[in-house]
Amino acid sequence: MPLHPMSDIPSWALFNLALAILGGLIAVTAIIRVLLNSRKKKEDAEENAKDKSTRNVWFTITLILGVVGVVIFILTQDMRDQMVLFNWWTIAHAILAVASAIGLKVIVGKKKKRNHEYSQVSY
Repeated sequence: MPLHPMSDIPSWALFNLALAILGGLIAVTAIIRVLLNSRKKKEDAEENAKDKSTRNVWFTITLILGVVGVVIFILTQDMRDQMVLFNWWTIAHAILAVASAIGLKVIVGKKKKRNHEYSQVSY
């Protein structure tokens, strides 16, 4: 299996398939996390509006990126052709997968509890 495509032989990249699957799994994981978190009413009441809107924006972005990654793979990679590890579309798939992973991290990220009491320092 060649690492990169020859100039005149059509090919598809195995790494692109892996990244498209990863993006789809990240989107499904984001959906599951949002559905599970929507059941927790107490946390939603404590979370301020800015954090909610940020998470909603990242949720939408993560879903769109996951779907776009799968669609780009379907449209650009003909699996009847020769298989290679990487091609030029791998860059686009990698960018989409990394952005989806960042979105999932923002959605799932733990909330830091801020201590509003200031500690007294002795001099």
